[in-house]
Amino acid sequence: MNNTKLGLLALTMLAVAGCGKEAATPPKHPWASFKAGSYAKIRMTSAMNVAGKPINTTVEIKQTLVELKATSAVVEIETTVMGKTSTTRKDFPLSAASPLTGAPGDGVMPAGVPAADSGKVLNKGTETITIAGKPVSCKWTESAVAQGANSGTVKIYMSEQIPGGIAKMITKISGNVNTESTLEVIEFLAK
Repeated sequence: MNNTKLGLLALTMLAVAGCGKEAATPPKHPWASFKAGSYAKIRMTSAMNVAGKPINTTVEIKQTLVELKATSAVVEIETTVMGKTSTTRKDFPLSAASPLTGAPGDGVMPAGVPAADSGKVLNKGTETITIAGKPVSCKWTESAVAQGANSGTVKIYMSEQIPGGIAKMITKISGNVNTESTLEVIEFLAK
């Protein structure tokens, strides 16, 4: 993955960490309610225009809860890009204050990232969306995001029904790099 794509992925994750930060109570960790074997299969499609050149990418990610410990969730992450698959395991602390847990509302940013880059909430609401033929109740937050010369919006749909919490995310960025991406759960199993 080149630096431009990594930067946009980082910008999107900052929005996940920062959206809804005005919440009064910390959110429940997105893996804490599930048993081992629960998973979410995600597809992310992005259309990017860099220096007038269109670049389209599709990434598939399967996140599977391997083990739920007293203080952390062990998640196996299988990523497929351009036909190549890699697998890693990540230990996510169950503290709601942990950055980038996928639980918006904690307002905690990774070390070295200014809080101003976390984004301003533009709108929020609730909506039921359909995933793999199942109705899924979601809370969504739309936030402004900015990093360097790039700015835009990210709309994140979160659901306690989905292992990992994120049901869908739509990102629109313009500036040096113009991109639109949609990340959505296409299959899940909640044990």
